[in-house]
Amino acid sequence: MEKNNKSKVPYGPKQLPWSEQAPKWATVTGPLKDPALIYDEVKPKGVQGNFPDIDYRKFEIPPKGLSKKEYKDAMREFKRFIKKKHKKFTGYQTNEYIKDNEELSWMLDIHTNNVGDPFTTGIFSLNTKFVERAVLDYFASLWRTEWPFHKKDREANNSYWGYVMSMGSTEGNIYALYNGREYLSGGKLIMDPNHKQKGLDRLRKKNFILEKAPLRLVPKDYYKNPNRYKPIVFYSEDTHYSVIKGVSMCSVTSFAEEGRRKYPDECPLPGYDKHWPDEVPSHNRNHGDPLSGSTLLVASSRMSIFGFVRRTRAMPIR
Repeated sequence: MEKNNKSKVPYGPKQLPWSEQAPKWATVTGPLKDPALIYDEVKPKGVQGNFPDIDYRKFEIPPKGLSKKEYKDAMREFKRFIKKKHKKFTGYQTNEYIKDNEELSWMLDIHTNNVGDPFTTGIFSLNTKFVERAVLDYFASLWRTEWPFHKKDREANNSYWGYVMSMGSTEGNIYALYNGREYLSGGKLIMDPNHKQKGLDRLRKKNFILEKAPLRLVPKDYYKNPNRYKPIVFYSEDTHYSVIKGVSMCSVTSFAEEGRRKYPDECPLPGYDKHWPDEVPSHNRNHGDPLSGSTLLVASSRMSIFGFVRRTRAMPIR
């Protein structure tokens, strides 16, 4: 700690040595090397043509923080970069012009929060749950399920439930992995039968709650359940990056992990020298990778037949 705090690496907008900026009493570590020389450039690899430059050192935060002038310079640099990129950036969901969309632009100054169950009002009243429920009912009708959701009707209560996700593909994929894991594992999510009385007790004690927490019950015959399987996830090179995070967060086994653990050096895919790849190769996905080609259909069929059969079920993620 003490040695690292005496770092001579130049840091911050003024590019002074770290040791000259850090107070003697501060228990902080200094940089081992210049981050501006180690981190990736702002310009992505493979991008051709004019690309706005950015001085990363203006955004480095020294031990005593940025001065007002340094902060203004950083914000000016930040705004110049974003404006220039936004002007020529096409596609994805970042090139919209809110200025001409007064229908929704007024909400940018207001923070709404649909915390908790969309079918429970809760105490945070600045919400749009009535819109959320209308959207959920719309999709319930498309999926030909029974609706509306009725908390007091036990039969209708089992028809459908859901919520509108705020994180797009990431949260959707994690939630899908979670549900797939629970369904294939033979588990069951239920509500605490005494949740209503407990809620009233908390209300009397002024211990407010925003949502009802579900309990996961494990039956006594859980390990003998004929519907209990070990989920195995198959995902290709084209899969959204959030699936990899979701597999880890939900503790779901991937085909690569299962293959390496139970069937080492027995991968049936051509071109991989019997070693299991992290992802199922897709057709012409990585043009510079000779191992990436039109093996997806062969791979899926071979691995499905290969060995992931005994008490396992595949969870294909697209």
